[in-house]
Amino acid sequence: MKGEVITHRAKVIHVADNYVDVIVLSESACASCHAKGQCGAAESREKRMVIETPVASYFSEGEEVEVYTEKIMGVKAVWMAYVLPFLLVLLLLLILLQTGCGELISGVCALLALVVYYIVLYIFRNRLSREFIFNIRKIDQ
Repeated sequence: MKGEVITHRAKVIHVADNYVDVIVLSESACASCHAKGQCGAAESREKRMVIETPVASYFSEGEEVEVYTEKIMGVKAVWMAYVLPFLLVLLLLLILLQTGCGELISGVCALLALVVYYIVLYIFRNRLSREFIFNIRKIDQ
């Protein structure tokens, strides 16, 4: 998995001294399907990203670029956003039920722990953003 990258096409919307502001168009797997107009499952949404780079002046507004990161970063994000919170809720729920707490109290405590977990992630978002590094490059045409 080391060395593998995740890439997305993006459009530059702003360039400053050391960063490039881009919009990434995330499309679902069915975005290229010919029947997506009649299907309610098709989705597409834009995501705005600010990418810090020392060569920001190399890019221009309106240019189509490629944003990429290591695949391990994607795995790490999935663990932090989905797997760890699931395990936290499950383990806390099971522990509280085994210690004799009622189902309602156990469920509420497990959900509150989930809220606290996401609040902690939010508080440390700046620190986490330094760990999740995205790069940008021009698209070969």
